Amino acid sequence: MTVSWFGRAGDGAANMLYEAAHAQAAWGRHHDRPQGMAAFGKEPLMQRILNPDGRLAFWNEHRRGGHFPAMEAPDELVGDIRAYFARLLAV
Repeated sequence: MTVSWFGRAGDGAANMLYEAAHAQAAWGRHHDRPQGMAAFGKEPLMQRILNPDGRLAFWNEHRRGGHFPAMEAPDELVGDIRAYFARLLAV
């Protein structure tokens, strides 16, 4: 959003935030497609919110990294992507 704001496209960024805030929530809906998540930067509530029942095909948390894991922890990110697809292909 910051890039949009400082690039003088703030109205589009604000509209996107407005639409997201007023959209019908999709929390709790499930589907049959496998999903995987990797959390970068230790946040204890992340798994409790995104994977409370352990249904995700892949979950991993890293102590280092943050909002931009491809730049901050690229080896960990690549390892997680490989592990996720390895589990899917093994089934």
